[in-house]
Amino acid sequence: MPTFRHGKNTKVFINEFDLSTQLREVNTTAEADTAETSAFGTTDKTYVIGLLGTSLTLSGMFSGAAGEIDALFNSWNGDDIDKVVSIYTEGVGAAGSGTGRAVQQAPGKFTMRTIPSTLTDMVGIQANIISDGIARSGRSLHDYVTAESSTGNMASGLDNGVLTSNGGSGHLNVPINTRNGTSIIKVQHSTDNSAWADLVTFATVNASTITSERIVVAPLTTVNRYLRGQWTIAGTTGAITFALSFARH
Repeated sequence: MPTFRHGKNTKVFINEFDLSTQLREVNTTAEADTAETSAFGTTDKTYVIGLLGTSLTLSGMFSGAAGEIDALFNSWNGDDIDKVVSIYTEGVGAAGSGTGRAVQQAPGKFTMRTIPSTLTDMVGIQANIISDGIARSGRSLHDYVTAESSTGNMASGLDNGVLTSNGGSGHLNVPINTRNGTSIIKVQHSTDNSAWADLVTFATVNASTITSERIVVAPLTTVNRYLRGQWTIAGTTGAITFALSFARH
């Protein structure tokens, strides 16, 4: 039986920011360019597929204070820098149950910011994002609900059924961090859900630092059947809350 999810649980992370409480709608559109191959004597149009691409649209509620959604969108718009966009379309789940849920990953550039204002509704905010390369469908490797204060990993690896051999991409978004020591967060893979090897190691997250990172695993690289998140946390007080996902290419 299909497992349906309500859209209200969607989480949107852009760089080190959780913008979910200020957004109401997000759309990810995968597109393929076409070139027409019809010629004299044909009665039906024919095409070949060209380049693939993805565009995203965001829509929410305007908030103009420093560090809030309008200031972020305004600073990002047209800056020609890829953002680490992670859209958890199935939500993050309760503690321990968010792993394995679908995540749309995109390295995106902001190309438009719109502020709509009407008589009968909240002042709004909208943005368009173009992905460098197509958005990838990945899976969550950390439930985000849990604030981690000690070293650990997923209790059981995420089973893909088979290995894949075209690399992938890992996304880390860290919106909350009060830990007074460093954190090292990894994606690991395994052939048997028992012996694990590092696949992606993100840059060390410094104490009390919010950050984000996207790491691409090269094409033709084998990604084993099982995946898990793993984290090594130093320090004595505070905790780190992060979203972690991996997409097989």
